[in-house]
Amino acid sequence: QAFGCIDQDRDGVIKKQDLKETYAQLGKLNVKDEELDEMLNEGKGPINFTVFLSLFGEKLNG
Repeated sequence: QAFGCIDQDRDGVIKKQDLKETYAQLGKLNVKDEELDEMLNEGKGPINFTVFLSLFGEKLNG
């Protein structure tokens, strides 16, 4: 569910524009590109559903 909400264009990969649109929907319009780049770089490549689950699991487990 969460992946589908973030993947705004439904192409199976989370990109910077997807993150911008998600933040805008949450009312945060002034997110810096550097912040978004940091998030995307955690995936070390395209963030598809499998990578998203892995990153999410890492965040939950500390």
